[in-house]
Amino acid sequence: MLLKKNCIESSFYILSLEERSLLCEIGFFSMSNGFADLSVKIFKKLCFLCPDEPAGAIGLAMNHLLAGAYTKAEQILISASNRTKNKKDEVLLYLAVCYFSRKKYTEAEKIIHKILNNESLTGSHVDLALAMKRNIRIHPQIIQKNNKEDIL
Repeated sequence: MLLKKNCIESSFYILSLEERSLLCEIGFFSMSNGFADLSVKIFKKLCFLCPDEPAGAIGLAMNHLLAGAYTKAEQILISASNRTKNKKDEVLLYLAVCYFSRKKYTEAEKIIHKILNNESLTGSHVDLALAMKRNIRIHPQIIQKNNKEDIL
């Protein structure tokens, strides 16, 4: 069932919250079980149908991240963070995950520090941010090494 979005910024028709949640679950389930093509299709549709909601962009970016297309994943999340008004810190958290995966520890740490100070994350997102923060702090030599490479 499609519902008219009551929003000044957009006149898109969007899915109900339950339908969006179900599609996200199917998308992540598909991704984790080797059906990347189906997952990409689902998340692209979510991006189209609900451009103000970050779930589609996050799912699409995680697909690219798992495929090793780090730059594409980062581009999607940066674009989503600029476009999203609500849940921006959630998008930034997944951007930090991309940076962490690429061993861009300094960039990841800056984002984690910023979003934890904002205190807008909840539940498992806070747990993920804190785990990343601990992993970066456990290996300070990684940050120093990356900073030296950036200078050279």
